[in-house]
Amino acid sequence: EGALIERIHVQTGLRRQLQPAPVAALQECQGASALTLRVRSELFNDAVITVHRTGKDAQALVTHHLQQLCEKKVDVVYMDLPMASPAAMALAGVLAGKGFLFAGVLPEQWEGEEAGDVLRLQYLNHIAFDASRVYAHSPHAQGLLQAIAQQYQAARGQ
Repeated sequence: EGALIERIHVQTGLRRQLQPAPVAALQECQGASALTLRVRSELFNDAVITVHRTGKDAQALVTHHLQQLCEKKVDVVYMDLPMASPAAMALAGVLAGKGFLFAGVLPEQWEGEEAGDVLRLQYLNHIAFDASRVYAHSPHAQGLLQAIAQQYQAARGQ
């Protein structure tokens, strides 16, 4: 995802410096995680999990909520993480291994202690992703679409 994020930064002119996010950053977390869960079942049948603070229990909490949402047949689960937090970015790497895909960067949308950008991931539950049905307006968008399609195929073992 680092390469995707760097491409977005270059293409959009955002001057950002990506910091490495070693898994150790997640293991060194102190205290409990803080997250919110918002389900929008009537219009979108999706959910957004926002991780406000990444603690030692972050992975277990996210896995628990994801399992519950999948059992309720929520189509898409989005995960919003503060890009300024090394622990949150390490969590993103762990979640990528559990089927979460890159969805985007939301510039200057984080309003917590570490204001800045949001990394949005997506988990597609029981729905197929067909990249051929998505229109990408620019070569940059087409490149992002191809990268996400490759992530999807890898996550599904295809």
